[in-house]
Amino acid sequence: MQRFRLKTHRRMGMDLSRPDRDMDKLHPVVRRRWFALLPDLEEMLGCHMLMNEGYRSDERQGWLYGAGRTREMLEKLGVNPDWARPADLKVTNAWSARLSAHGWTESGQPAAAAIDVVPLGADGKPWTTDDPWGKFVMLTTDTGVLAAKHGLVHFHAPGKMVWDKPHLQAIEYSDADHKLHL
Repeated sequence: MQRFRLKTHRRMGMDLSRPDRDMDKLHPVVRRRWFALLPDLEEMLGCHMLMNEGYRSDERQGWLYGAGRTREMLEKLGVNPDWARPADLKVTNAWSARLSAHGWTESGQPAAAAIDVVPLGADGKPWTTDDPWGKFVMLTTDTGVLAAKHGLVHFHAPGKMVWDKPHLQAIEYSDADHKLHL
């Protein structure tokens, strides 16, 4: 089963299950802000941080969108129906990289306006219960002290809690028109 899964999600030599951590595919403003934010975050959280993902191709975004969705749902949007798979939780609401700050491009070149970040808790491993997610979100929401200082924020609807905890994007990125307004 594992072998089949990896084979079906490889396109042009790319394993769609693997995040892209290439810093050169980030918008220069986002890259500069991340490196300025990183030491402040690590000091205030008392742990190391990992940039888990930056740019997403349209294929990877569609593959992520397939989690928790049916073949029929994907077909309606023109997303590869083979990427439909059961999941306890949906990963993203953006079915295309054009609708995600991760997939933003400038003059046709990757220039991601977003990154996914993971705190490494006391055990040094990502995605475990000891990771300080609550404090991380508090520091980096639109009213957080580090968001104002560094210009990388969580996105969320007014009056709603942050639902995508790892996600930070340039404060100037508009989710309404999917553009970076610097």
